[in-house]
Formats: sequence, C-alpha cells, structure tokens
Amino acid sequence: TVDRYIAILKQIDTWCKQRDIQFVFAVGPNKSSIYSEYMPDYVKQAETTLLDSVLEKAEEENLLLICPKRELLDHKDEQELYMRLDTHWNSLGSRYMLDQLIESLGITPIDIPISPRYTLAGDLKAMLAIGEIGVASVSADVPLAEGAMIEQIPGTKHLAIQSENTECFVCY
Repeated sequence: TVDRYIAILKQIDTWCKQRDIQFVFAVGPNKSSIYSEYMPDYVKQAETTLLDSVLEKAEEENLLLICPKRELLDHKDEQELYMRLDTHWNSLGSRYMLDQLIESLGITPIDIPISPRYTLAGDLKAMLAIGEIGVASVSADVPLAEGAMIEQIPGTKHLAIQSENTECFVCY
C-alpha cells in the first residue's frame, strides 16, 4: 500500500515538475492518533502508522510531504488542537500545518492572531447523536490583502479567498 501511494505521489510530482510547479503534499493526522489516550481500550494504536510509513518513504524518494504530527504531539498538552466535538483540528492545530507549508515554500511567515470562541458545531455530535453541548474552540482572525475578495462556495460552508494576483485559497 505504501508503494502504491508513493507511486501516485511521484507521478503527480513529475507532472508538476514538467510544468515548473512546486508540488507539496500536505497530510493532517487523525485526531485519534494525536489524542490516542482518549480512545477506548479496545482501539489499539499502531506504533508505526500507514501515514508514518508513507512520510518516511516519501522522504527517501525526495518528495515534499509535510505533516505536523510531531508538532501536534509535542503541543497537545499545552492547548486543545482539535475541536472537542469534531474530528477536525481547530485553528491552533491547523496553524502547525500552515507554518510547515510556509516554510517548505519559502514564503515569508505571517503573524495570524488566534482568538478563542465557542461553537456548537462538530461532526462527532451527529456521529454520536449527542445534544446541544457548548464547547470551546478557536478561530483565526485572518487579515486579508488589499483587494482580496471572499466568496462562499455555493452549497457548502467553504470560503474561497481570491486576491488581485489570482492566488486562490479554499478555507474549510
């Protein structure tokens, strides 16, 4: 399985290089691999996960893969990095990915203030059929470049941020 993933990533990397595009594959670890101590006893965490094996092989193949797993594990006891009622990371957790992406692309780092807020959202609520429980979460107040426009993607909660120089980011 690892070899299959690496073959696909190499194919994409080759395609990008032929077009003078920098390919960076970013992977976010599952919440259960960061907070494995909260998983039921019958769920066993492998010492080496598929993600760990793919990252190791990608490094051997000189593919640029980034994953903030180590940073998340190092900081998980200092602050919440995933939303309490959701399998997704919060803005603090995603900041570790952003920092690695900025570094790997050689972009000048930016300072994004992160402030706490409360939310009732979360995919675990639906999965576990639990009621309306308020939990702490965080969001980033991201300053936009002059002339940037934000547009909601129809039929989704996602936002597209488009700048004057045609860079486009999709925010989840």
